[in-house]
Amino acid sequence: MLKWLASLGGGSAAKVAAAIGAADAARAACAWPEAARLYREVLDMDGSLAPIWVQYGHALKESGNLSKAEAAYRKSIEITPQEADTHLQLGHALKLQGRTNEAAEAYEECLRRDPKSEHARLELLNLKLVVSVVSEHPYASWERETVVFIHLQKTAGKAFHALLEPHFASDRICPIPDNNLHLLSMAELGQFDFYSGHFDYFSTRFIPRHRIKTISLFRNPRARLISFYRFHRAHKLCDEFACNMFVRLANEFTAEEFFEHPEVRNKPEAFNNYLLAFGLSFAYPGLGEPFGMNEIAPEALERAKRQVLALDGIGITEHFDESAKLIFKQLNLPLPPYIKKIHVTDEFAEFDARFSRAEPVSMTPRLASALEDLTVYDDEIYRVALNEFERRREMTKAPISECTRDDR
Repeated sequence: MLKWLASLGGGSAAKVAAAIGAADAARAACAWPEAARLYREVLDMDGSLAPIWVQYGHALKESGNLSKAEAAYRKSIEITPQEADTHLQLGHALKLQGRTNEAAEAYEECLRRDPKSEHARLELLNLKLVVSVVSEHPYASWERETVVFIHLQKTAGKAFHALLEPHFASDRICPIPDNNLHLLSMAELGQFDFYSGHFDYFSTRFIPRHRIKTISLFRNPRARLISFYRFHRAHKLCDEFACNMFVRLANEFTAEEFFEHPEVRNKPEAFNNYLLAFGLSFAYPGLGEPFGMNEIAPEALERAKRQVLALDGIGITEHFDESAKLIFKQLNLPLPPYIKKIHVTDEFAEFDARFSRAEPVSMTPRLASALEDLTVYDDEIYRVALNEFERRREMTKAPISECTRDDR
């Protein structure tokens, strides 16, 4: 790089150095789309800079554009095929696209050029381990398509699950409804075609399949939390609900007091649930503590946005019928003519004596203040999801569904 800059005239060298500095600064700030744009500007000045092609590939990969990242790494390899690390980076991009065999070849190329590369050796070992373990199960298939529904709580996920479930054989539906996929072996995970539960995105990466279609529904974060409160307040503090912390606190406190309570604020169900689901993990420690989130939150927020935009299906609870139509079209499944009401809080007391009617909740200034920290990141993620939903709806020109709508 320095040799190349030295070959330029003083003005050109300074211009390129300044452009690289700006791109590197954007990369250091994890502003990946901006970094990609700035590295592209450098390459427009001279496309022979192999290291810049690599940095351009990194920025594209972190922005979620894996195919362009792959192309950037390949361009760098074309210029300097002897650079082992670029083959390693190409392997990462291919692995993220589910192209395991090609990723393995890239890691092997890296090892041929640098036999001491532990990163390439470990990646290659992991790929071979996954394929070999999964192939041992008689019902597993590495190439078989899998649908994963990340059910964010109180977003009409039960109703959506009920629409999807009939399209899969009962023995092909994963029985784990919560964030415990890691408790199953790879061979066990490999036998299912449909996963539906309160997963965070990263736990679903344990699923050993090439072709995973991931979908999720999003709801206005404040409306989601109010529904969460009313849902637990509708439960009577008896029987199996007697030890449920949320049921106990919801029955004891007003909505304002409930969301001000530290036991609630430190739980992933309440604290910026979308950020945790797509940008961090439900197991992330120190939730609700601003000093603990200040450093990690910006990077996690950008990661969450990328994962949301990369979803195969995005739905919005407030547009449930249209969401179902768009997602089912993506999955190539026929949409049922009727959407059945499931887990409607206001109807619990009508058919089960363990529940009582939960009164509506009004948005007071005090409640708005209590919810502010709990939704500050989710509000932004929701806007991204809503805009992407609108974009996809416009692209498909999907008409409003004929199926019956219910209030959830």
